[in-house]
Amino acid sequence: MLYLVLALIALLPACLGQESNCESVDVLVKSMFGVYDKNSDGEMQLQELKDSFLLCDDADTPDGILTRTEYVNCQVSQSSELEALANVLYSVYDVNNNTRLDTDEYSGFYRQMDTISDGNLTQPEFTTYWTDLLNRTKHHTTIFC
Repeated sequence: MLYLVLALIALLPACLGQESNCESVDVLVKSMFGVYDKNSDGEMQLQELKDSFLLCDDADTPDGILTRTEYVNCQVSQSSELEALANVLYSVYDVNNNTRLDTDEYSGFYRQMDTISDGNLTQPEFTTYWTDLLNRTKHHTTIFC
């Protein structure tokens, strides 16, 4: 998911036809949910989250586990300005602090976003979580205004 998030962050100003090199967190987060809700059912399922993380799994040795190096390199391939933010976000995703992102980690991160704890990640839950997270971490990049 974050691969897509950070790619969207990097591309959003151009997509919106803006001259600015930065974007508002609120504008970005409102656009993100639709990108991740692949089946357009109004909820983001755990599998949709897992699939988005696995986009960063090393294509030469896909094992379903993301190391910090794999994840950061994946984000930096989109923009070098994402390196510091990618490191911070990796630490957020690594909920058990074992320095590897795997199925258990994705489930733990999903539960953090599911504030109602009903197993369904709705757009309001997603928006609240990501707005808070990106506002707390935006000083790690110049992508946000």
